Amino acid sequence: MITFRRLATNYTLLVAGEVFSKLFTFFAFMYLARTLGPVYYGHLEFTIAVLVFFTLFVDLGTSPWGAREIAREPEKIQESLSGIFYLRLLMSIAGVLIVFVFSRTVPDENLKQLLVLYSFSLLGIPFLLQWVFQGLQKMKFVAWTSVIKQFIFSVLIFSIVKTREHLVRIGWIECVSILAIAIFCLIVFQKEIGKFHPVWNSAAIKNALKQAYPIGLSELSWAFVWYSATVILGFMIGGTAVGYFGASHRPVMAIHTFIWLHFYNLLPSISQSMQRGTDHLRGLLDRTLMIAAWGAFLLGSCGTILAHPLILMIYGQEYASAVSIFQILIWVLAALLISGHFSYTLIGWNLQRFHMVSFLAATIVSLTLSFLLIPRFQAIGAALAVLGGILTKGVLAWYFVNKRIGTVPVFRHLWRPFIPAVLSMILLKMFPDWNPFVMATVVIALFGLFLWISQPDLFSRVRLAWKE
Repeated sequence: MITFRRLATNYTLLVAGEVFSKLFTFFAFMYLARTLGPVYYGHLEFTIAVLVFFTLFVDLGTSPWGAREIAREPEKIQESLSGIFYLRLLMSIAGVLIVFVFSRTVPDENLKQLLVLYSFSLLGIPFLLQWVFQGLQKMKFVAWTSVIKQFIFSVLIFSIVKTREHLVRIGWIECVSILAIAIFCLIVFQKEIGKFHPVWNSAAIKNALKQAYPIGLSELSWAFVWYSATVILGFMIGGTAVGYFGASHRPVMAIHTFIWLHFYNLLPSISQSMQRGTDHLRGLLDRTLMIAAWGAFLLGSCGTILAHPLILMIYGQEYASAVSIFQILIWVLAALLISGHFSYTLIGWNLQRFHMVSFLAATIVSLTLSFLLIPRFQAIGAALAVLGGILTKGVLAWYFVNKRIGTVPVFRHLWRPFIPAVLSMILLKMFPDWNPFVMATVVIALFGLFLWISQPDLFSRVRLAWKE
């Protein structure tokens, strides 16, 4: 059994690694945005958005599925490794070829070269073994892979990219970074687990494909919800609009990493709760939702208030138009911090087909809103499309968990932090000229007051869970 203390320790390790890696990434992309300018920076964000789809296409859900299987049956590592490695290898080769064909549709020559170079990084994905370390609860190595990748990427960016004409070099830098963490994963696997020797096993490959593809389709749908707006915006509007959207989207995705880490860390516990019953799952989610709800509304409120100084601090006055986009996208993270509990429960309880359905519905909503809103509202419309898709996914995931597993109360955790969040937005509307940092301090105090009044037992309940 994985205790609350173990969960907290693992999450701390993951967060520590991500804090360092995100700091490297933050300064690298701040530098790139200022060096490249909105148009060329938009080219980079467009490329990254496209490659997200192909990265998930290559992975095809094997990371969470493989981690789940190893958490349940660690003695079957080699069998899982063989199936996943060769499935990923085949998918990576296909991915490179598809990106090459796709790049022919892009008129800009620099963007075309950047897409092709970035695609070669897909060939390193079969050697990325973080899913093995996750399944075995060796989270420190998962953290190190992120730090190493972003450190090398950032150092090379500052060393090699000096003007906007160096845009294409970023593709080579990404490939070198992936190669570095692939080598690291192989070394750790050999030292901590055993010989890295995946064997071609048609049955294992077919089984990995059969079991993982619903998760993979869900993750591709996730990419459509998060990144299709960037691609559609690039084709329909282009120019600085993509740069502004990318500038607001990137810090949101950086924060999203920590939310994803929470669920990445929680997944093995959710998977093991399947053997202990619905009551155990309900108790686990009750504790985490209780904390997540306060964090979600506080994040959305403070993010809205601090959007203007943050965007200008990171990118400069040239990106002021990105502020309103960021204020919409930060609430996407608030929704995910709550709804992710239900999405990952569907995966952990072997109900990935319902996870897939919720994301497919979200994809349809997001794409529909993108085509309807982007021509009229441009980057603002793209942000609203992302928000609409995420809300759709969250509601459906909650519905499927309650129908297929059992009732998991959520609204009793939402109403308390919802009240100070509404009051915060009223304050922002009434006093728009207040210093944003003073306003954020007032809002934090307001949340603390409501927490103390409405849920004074929160910290004692966390302490009791820690002792379990």
